[in-house]
Amino acid sequence: MDNTDENKLSEEKTADGIVPEKFNEVELDELVYGERKKNPMDGVTLKIMLINLEEYYGWEGLGERIEIRCFNHDPSMKSSLKFLRKNEWARKKVEKLYEITFL
Repeated sequence: MDNTDENKLSEEKTADGIVPEKFNEVELDELVYGERKKNPMDGVTLKIMLINLEEYYGWEGLGERIEIRCFNHDPSMKSSLKFLRKNEWARKKVEKLYEITFL
C-alpha cells in the first residue's frame, strides 16, 4: 500500500463526516451480537481465587476439601501461592473448587 492509498483511507468519511473506526474481531462480535461472550474465570487470578476460598472456607475447610500440605500444615497465603504456582495438579483442584463454590 503506497502513500496515496493510505491518504484515501484516512480521507474516507461517512455522510455525517465521521471517520469509521477499525474494529478487531472481538469488537465486531460485541457490536453484532451485543454482549461479549466471556469466560467467567476471565481475569480471576490465582491469588484472588485463594483469597476468596480462604475467606469462605478458612484454611481448615480448604484442607478438608483439597488435601495438600500447604493448606493443612502452617498455612499461609504466600506459601500456598508459591506451591500452587509450581504444581499444576494442585492449582487445577483449587480452580475447580472455586468454580463449584462461586460460579
